[in-house]
Amino acid sequence: MDRKGKQKIKFICLILGVMALLAAVFFCKVLYEKKIFEDQKEELSIIYPELADELSENISYYAGKNIQIDFLMMPVAVVLTVIALTGTYFLLTSANKREITEAENELDYIYEQLLRFQNGNVDMVPLPEESSSPKFADVCDKLRDLGYYFSDLKERLAQ
Repeated sequence: MDRKGKQKIKFICLILGVMALLAAVFFCKVLYEKKIFEDQKEELSIIYPELADELSENISYYAGKNIQIDFLMMPVAVVLTVIALTGTYFLLTSANKREITEAENELDYIYEQLLRFQNGNVDMVPLPEESSSPKFADVCDKLRDLGYYFSDLKERLAQ
C-alpha cells in the first residue's frame, strides 16, 4: 500500500474515532442528566410529598425532552465534525499538491536548462515568474553562472 493509501486509512480511522468519542460523550451526558433528574425527583418528593406525583410527571417530561434534544444534537455534532475534518483534510492535501506541482515545475526548468547546456546552447531559458523559492533562485543564479562559464569556454575553444 502506498503512502496516500495509508494516509486515507489513518484519516478514516480518525473520523471513526472522533465519531465514537462524540457518541460516548453524548451517551454519558444523557446518563448523567438522567441520574440528576432522578435525584431531583427523589429530593423534591421528600420535600413536597403532597406534590410528588405532579413533580414526578413534570420532571419526567422535561427529562424526556432533554434526552430527545441530546439525541437530535448528537448526529448534528457528528456530521459537523466529520465535515470539518474532511474540509481540513482536503485543504491540507491541496496545499501539498500545490507544493509538489511547484517543485516539479522547478525541476522541469532545471532539467530543460541542463539539456540545453548539454546540446551546446548556453542561452538561459526565461525564468518562470510563479516560483518564489529562494533556493530555486539560488539554483537559477548558479545555472546562469554555469551558462556564462560554458559560453566563455566555448569562445576559448573557438580561438
